[in-house]
Amino acid sequence: MGINKNPSTDTPLFNITARPNEHDAVIGRQGQWVRFLHRKICTCVKNGETDMYCKTCNGRGETYYFQSEKQVAEEDSPHFGQNVIYPYWHPITKVIKVQRKLAEIQGGNVNYQVKNFTDKEIYITGSPTPKHYEMIQCTYKFFNLNEKELNIIYVLNENKFEIDLPIDIQNARSNYYGVKNSIAKVVEFTNITKEESYLDNITYAKQHIYLDTTGLTNLEDGDVFYIKLQYAEPEYLATQQLRMDKMLEKWGSDIETGDVDATVPSMVDIKEGDLVTFLISAQTSDFLMKRTRKEYDEIPEFDVIEILENIKDEDGVEYIKDTDFEIREYNNLFWKGNSPAVGKKYNIVFTYKLTYRVFRGNIRHITNENQRFPKNVLLRKYNRVINKEPLVVQ
Repeated sequence: MGINKNPSTDTPLFNITARPNEHDAVIGRQGQWVRFLHRKICTCVKNGETDMYCKTCNGRGETYYFQSEKQVAEEDSPHFGQNVIYPYWHPITKVIKVQRKLAEIQGGNVNYQVKNFTDKEIYITGSPTPKHYEMIQCTYKFFNLNEKELNIIYVLNENKFEIDLPIDIQNARSNYYGVKNSIAKVVEFTNITKEESYLDNITYAKQHIYLDTTGLTNLEDGDVFYIKLQYAEPEYLATQQLRMDKMLEKWGSDIETGDVDATVPSMVDIKEGDLVTFLISAQTSDFLMKRTRKEYDEIPEFDVIEILENIKDEDGVEYIKDTDFEIREYNNLFWKGNSPAVGKKYNIVFTYKLTYRVFRGNIRHITNENQRFPKNVLLRKYNRVINKEPLVVQ
């Protein structure tokens, strides 16, 4: 992922005029660990209606992704009075602007041409050559995800093969709360023993990869899988206040407009519809569910950790945890053994991480004129907005 070249602190050594470091440092000190999942409307959505059996979105009408690239705006980047700039974050993926900042009496601002760049350096051309004491501001992008390659030995287990992130990359930094990294993308999933790719047979979420072995008749114990994946570390978010406000809409109905007023880091591309999950604390709840025709039922909370008890349906039939059902992806109650008949009601008791949907934001672009540029967003609890807002293709 993006790495800060000044590891002793998240704040660059030099002052940044637009002060994104000050903004982000406050969030780092006072914020909480969260997972940002960015929303993308699924291609199955037509006229606001979702294909409930879509394999891509599982009937949600939307898919989620991690921000793979971040932009640093107008950073005071280190240099040594030559035509080489050493930005704080790397690997660099794109350079947008390099500019010398001086008062008019000292010669004024100068925009430099970017000759080329590597993962860690930017090479510029132009006159005059920067002096070591002059402020050079860079606007650039860097790759935000971590990459990992694994070799896993296959062991036959019913009709699925589950892989967890290795322990050495599972935990986010060093923390006492068990906050974990999340798989962002599986780039390659190959049985190198049989020389076959199974990328189309997998699903993944959080720390888990599932291989559906249905139809893969030539799999054998001891086959070696090569897996290349990208994973994301958690972000910080600072909550300003808890709200339970209500407002009267023009149709005359009361709705809860938002639960949390929050500020996000300057480099996070947040927008309406994105999901924010608080990763430290867990909640316990229960829901009365109804069995659908799918192989899974969707729980109305987003990030479900565990079903706490066996399940009994309305007829008193009991279903055994980890034998008849399990949690897959974020909140799919997957039936892998016996299950209630379609339409039967049952109750579940479970733990989950609080998840909110971005309701609206007041996001201002980072510039020198915009000194503080807080990215303020209003969050609404996930289970209060699910299936209540129409999906509109932007």
